[in-house]
Amino acid sequence: MTLNFNNHMTVNTALNFDLGNYLLNLIAFLLILISIKIIFAKDLLNAVIASSVFSLLIGVSYLIMDAPDVAMTEAALGACLSTCVYLNLLRKLPSDLKNIERTNIIPASLICLLFVVTLAYMGLELPNYGDDNAPIHMHSSKYYIENTSRDIGVPSFVAAILASYRGYDTLGETSVILIAGIAVLLVFSKEGVIPWLDHGISGHSRRYKIPWSSHGMTNPIIKYITSFIIPYIILYSIYIQLNGESSPGGGFQAGVIFASSLIAYDLVYGNRKLSRYFPPSVLICIAVLGVAIYAIVGTISLFFNDNYLNYYSLTNFINDKLLAQHIAIVIVEIGIGLTVAAIMYLIYNVFNNYE
Repeated sequence: MTLNFNNHMTVNTALNFDLGNYLLNLIAFLLILISIKIIFAKDLLNAVIASSVFSLLIGVSYLIMDAPDVAMTEAALGACLSTCVYLNLLRKLPSDLKNIERTNIIPASLICLLFVVTLAYMGLELPNYGDDNAPIHMHSSKYYIENTSRDIGVPSFVAAILASYRGYDTLGETSVILIAGIAVLLVFSKEGVIPWLDHGISGHSRRYKIPWSSHGMTNPIIKYITSFIIPYIILYSIYIQLNGESSPGGGFQAGVIFASSLIAYDLVYGNRKLSRYFPPSVLICIAVLGVAIYAIVGTISLFFNDNYLNYYSLTNFINDKLLAQHIAIVIVEIGIGLTVAAIMYLIYNVFNNYE
């Protein structure tokens, strides 16, 4: 008697695929309902909570589609950090916005309609969802799958692509994050003075009742639980930072999660404690240092007449070219993590403390 394991594996794969499709369809239906809820919400607090659930479901859908790196980013950035920023902004707004002067929505509606029509038209040119014959599956993916082990030598295709194959793009994206943080800092500054202390909003007696303030929370249970959880969040961010080349994660995910741990501390214990050690000048210096680390690693190759960001130039110091790639990827990921963590925490504090 023989067992056909190939058929058994095929059946399991088919069942998993069908279950994944059912879950994705269910999530898509829930996303539509949540979108309608957000559009017609009469209370901003409900809209913020709904948008947080929306981001969390998007992260779950990425996880079902075998994209844990993107799922991790969406959960940390969309469902956690963005929600904290929105809630802190609501804390500064009056609970009744009926008396707020409204602008003409017709021009904005026309622009949005034009944008939607343009996206819909461009979407007609995209390949069918899940099509194995799509151009991305014909040559690019095949090359990365077949040659990453030989060229880069790291287990994670995502890390190899982002940090090595398309290192120029990732350096540009890291620089964009730095520029975005500086831009937010300048836009919300007052005559060159950065608003780092929370003075609230004058002229309104009723505000959204958010269970924290600039002085933190008073509930001892929440403080105890947070003090227990935050060290593990920091350890997890360090783990995915140092193991991003061999497992899901990397500099961006680690930076966002580390910034989230600082934000959690702010929410519970008040932002005046951490802001004493991380003023805007320090955060900007950390972010610039992260970009500089990335750029300097790429500059080393220029001294050996190689192309910029050619990590093989490190073989002048290390005999193994794959080890050179590995070390370079770890270093540039650390630079990305520093920049992302500093800028995310900076943006949060700017919004949190703006009058």
